[in-house]
Amino acid sequence: MKKIFVILFIVGICYAQFPEQIKNEMKIGLEYFTNYEFDSAEKVYSQITKKYPDEPLGWFYSMNAKYESLKLNGEYKKANTFLLDEIERISPLFENKLKERPNEVVYLVYFGSLKWLNARLNLAESNYLKAFNESWRVINLIKKAYEIDPSYKDVFLPLGSYDFYGGIMAD
Repeated sequence: MKKIFVILFIVGICYAQFPEQIKNEMKIGLEYFTNYEFDSAEKVYSQITKKYPDEPLGWFYSMNAKYESLKLNGEYKKANTFLLDEIERISPLFENKLKERPNEVVYLVYFGSLKWLNARLNLAESNYLKAFNESWRVINLIKKAYEIDPSYKDVFLPLGSYDFYGGIMAD
């Protein structure tokens, strides 16, 4: 019962932060995603990217669904290569969105999360300077988001991941 409450709480938080035009589709995609139905989630997110090609959140979740699907199938190297390629492709969408809305906390946090994935993969590949550069960008994005809205608790997701993986990978 406790697990169900936690999952519903997390899905509820995620659902509340999406732009109005994609809320319904995101809710459906998140239900698939949290149930490890990554292929179904990816189909839902790809529909969002077709309807709203400039909305980076659809691309972000589509990328994550495909990445998790590849890992679930044991294709780790392919998953990491895919992730690096997608990060390069999706980053400009976030940059454009942040030019339009520089103080939009949701986009700052998700862009920080995207950049953190890039830093983590570069760290795993022993590309330490790239990892450091991306980590620095993540910290600045998250710091800005926190300064804009200290009550937005999702800022702690990329920071917690940063601390966790930074500690593990440093060893």
